[in-house]
Amino acid sequence: MEFEGLAVQALPERLMKTPAFVQALAHRIVDLGMSGDETVDFVLGTIFDFVSKGGVLLDAKGEEIGIDDIIECFSEEPRRWINSTKKWASKPPKQRLQQRCVARVTFIYLAFQIVDKNFVSVPKSTGEKSQAA
Repeated sequence: MEFEGLAVQALPERLMKTPAFVQALAHRIVDLGMSGDETVDFVLGTIFDFVSKGGVLLDAKGEEIGIDDIIECFSEEPRRWINSTKKWASKPPKQRLQQRCVARVTFIYLAFQIVDKNFVSVPKSTGEKSQAA
């Protein structure tokens, strides 16, 4: 499988909640040039393709994230939320990201990690992670 033994890993929540991180992610979303619907389809398609080809999603602690989590995360009005998030590209949020939004931001970040090929390897024998070449 194309991504067997490779993973993408989320950043710690405290970093992903910062206004600077959220604004940088908003810039990436805007740069896609997609509608909210298309952006959600991009995120879901990228992640599902990666996982279906053997890739693994990891949280900041190195624990595997289940694919059901992404389905649940994007089931409640995500398209409207993404369109609102795009506004932060030009005007950063005044406060840290709310906890209820962290999962969506995590999956959007992981989708961009996949696109950027910013993988970590996960040796099956030790469970340790190291940067993949």
